[in-house]
Amino acid sequence: MTTSRKLLLSSVDSGRIWLVEDEAGYVQQFQETVAEIGSFDIEVFSTSAAALDAVTQVEKGKLRSPALIVLDYELAGESGFEVLARYRAARELRTSVPLLAWSVLDNATTRDMSIWMGASAFVPKGLGDSSLKRTLTSILAKKSVLPSASTKAPSQQPREETLV
Repeated sequence: MTTSRKLLLSSVDSGRIWLVEDEAGYVQQFQETVAEIGSFDIEVFSTSAAALDAVTQVEKGKLRSPALIVLDYELAGESGFEVLARYRAARELRTSVPLLAWSVLDNATTRDMSIWMGASAFVPKGLGDSSLKRTLTSILAKKSVLPSASTKAPSQQPREETLV
């Protein structure tokens, strides 16, 4: 593992989730679902421009990577696909931070394109909280950032990971 790789992985904030979503009702639904899983700080980006700026700041080493990015494609007058394309191009971010596409665009083309472009999973918003919770739990468990049943608090310590 190279030194630069170690630095990137140790700069992952295991207690933070980025949510790219512009509708208050979905933000609240997401926050409530995440609260059932554990204690995470959720940073909400209501525009693709704000999310793209955050990705740039991570690439420059000015901002810590989140444990997870959750992306909606239908943003007011914008497309979340721009964020997904930039995420895919940012190799270091893509290999250390999973991305969950969470959208009302529930069709085979959108699901397939999401996975092809680098999303770890796709969850249609119409499936309800249980599907979202199950997928979030699975992704966060793979990242080893889920709180233990006894503490319900994520580890805040930087750590190194070995990617296989």
